[in-house]
Amino acid sequence: METTGPIPNHKSINLILKRAEETRARKLKTKQHRKVLYPIQLIWRGLYFINTYSYFRIFITELIGTFLLNFVADGIYTNLFKNETNLSREALLVWLIAETIAVTFVLYVDLLIFAEYFSPSFNPTISFIYFFLGIINFFEFIWSVIVQFLAAFLQVMFIYYLYDIDHFLKIPTDTTCAFRDLVSEAIGTFFLNLTVMVCIHKTIKPSGPVSFIVGGMILTLPSGMVANPSITFGRMFFGVVLGLSPWSVIFFIIAQFIGTFVAIIVSGFIMFPCITDPYRHRRINELTKRLEGIKLESSEEDFSEDNIPEQIYL
Repeated sequence: METTGPIPNHKSINLILKRAEETRARKLKTKQHRKVLYPIQLIWRGLYFINTYSYFRIFITELIGTFLLNFVADGIYTNLFKNETNLSREALLVWLIAETIAVTFVLYVDLLIFAEYFSPSFNPTISFIYFFLGIINFFEFIWSVIVQFLAAFLQVMFIYYLYDIDHFLKIPTDTTCAFRDLVSEAIGTFFLNLTVMVCIHKTIKPSGPVSFIVGGMILTLPSGMVANPSITFGRMFFGVVLGLSPWSVIFFIIAQFIGTFVAIIVSGFIMFPCITDPYRHRRINELTKRLEGIKLESSEEDFSEDNIPEQIYL
């Protein structure tokens, strides 16, 4: 005889029936939940499959981060002055202070968010540093640079649309760059990349030091601390004060890479022999922790070199 209700004086059987009913209800609820969220799960599964390839992560992180950084760097001027070209000293000071604050905070948040998932640079010179140190391979370096220049061009299009700037995509031809501006760019790029390499060597999150060094140099250097070939490339399409002629862009980028090479050479003297092994400091820290653990375990015995594990790569 089939029993549907609880059976008296049979606690174990009643408990089994109760658990079976709960399991049946949970399965039904899960099935309905899956039906509702199936399109979302399908999208996430597709993204997970695509995300297994590192080039997709590079594309997303570099595109979003570089676009946001370049948009803030160039959008502040267009938001304040738009098509004006003759600016007073007070107006330029307001612009520099506003750009310093905005770029510092945006760069800090950019690096803080994306550094947990990838080694973002948002800067072709820093991507070259990563390639030099072996953090990314050659194809990832080329792909990063392409995406960064693409993001710079897209943010120019967005600024033209958002702020209704005259002379759409007008490439300036009458602008010249002084030699002091090139020296300024080389100095700014030197300190930026030196800071990045020290952060990598010391395993410090670069969000704080990099953003602060950029913010400080914007107010200090006469060129405004561009120190980014992608931003320099984007300013070739501006017809306002920010605009640079194609020849000026080429000279600016050359100066920025000269500062990068000097930073590599100087960092070799500072961090030698870690220049070709950026994660050596991290392994030394791990070895130190292991040795401290051995000391704690052998507190009753004398600590000797025999307890140190062999074949530890430094």
